[in-house]
Amino acid sequence: QKSSKPSSNMSFSARRFRFDTSFMTNKELNELSPTVKNHLRDVYSTLASTVLFASIGAMLQITYQLRTGGFFLLGLIPMLYILFSHNNKGRTIALLAFGLIQGASIGPLIDLAIEMDPKIIATALVSTTAIFGSFTAAAILARRRSYLYLYGFLSSAISMMCFMSFMSIFINVPGQFFITLYGGLVVFSLYVIYDTQAIIEKASFGDLDVVKHTLDLFIDFIAIFIRILIILMKNSSKKKKKDDRN
Repeated sequence: QKSSKPSSNMSFSARRFRFDTSFMTNKELNELSPTVKNHLRDVYSTLASTVLFASIGAMLQITYQLRTGGFFLLGLIPMLYILFSHNNKGRTIALLAFGLIQGASIGPLIDLAIEMDPKIIATALVSTTAIFGSFTAAAILARRRSYLYLYGFLSSAISMMCFMSFMSIFINVPGQFFITLYGGLVVFSLYVIYDTQAIIEKASFGDLDVVKHTLDLFIDFIAIFIRILIILMKNSSKKKKKDDRN
């Protein structure tokens, strides 16, 4: 589930965005200050470390067959610490712990994919990185603030998919799995664009919270990876069944 998006400060800043934009040229709007560039560099290097810890968590789960039932609740502890603590060193450790837990929680899915075809994991990781990198580049190269309007649409889409998933517990919702899988892939891919531009604007107004901004992007990355992995597994299963029939 996505962490809370723009804060009250961001809402206040959004009003200032529209006011300031009328006095800025296209070149000024697209120019990133050295402070923002350094912040983005710190965010993406921290994101790489978090993804690495997620990989370690997945390997530990696969190797030692850890029980993943309580991992969701366990993951809330470092997330809440990140959101409410002011200890930057502790928050960085909590972020890496969150990555480790998230990796372990999807370990069974990765293990199943390895049993089907080990190549699926590499393909899913490369595809996720390509999608994440492409949408990140699109957000950075596009006119600043041009995609912040996506927040309302994305929030509504996430709420609709959560409602459909909840209702599927009690009744059969036609197309629920398809919408959650493919619709979720589109939504979280677009979240990469929104989050990237939101991070740039927050940094421009002095919000240089590397840990919180990394958390937002990490959630996007993992959500995309899971959906691509499931899609590849479905395709591999269909291909195997077709070969068996032949």
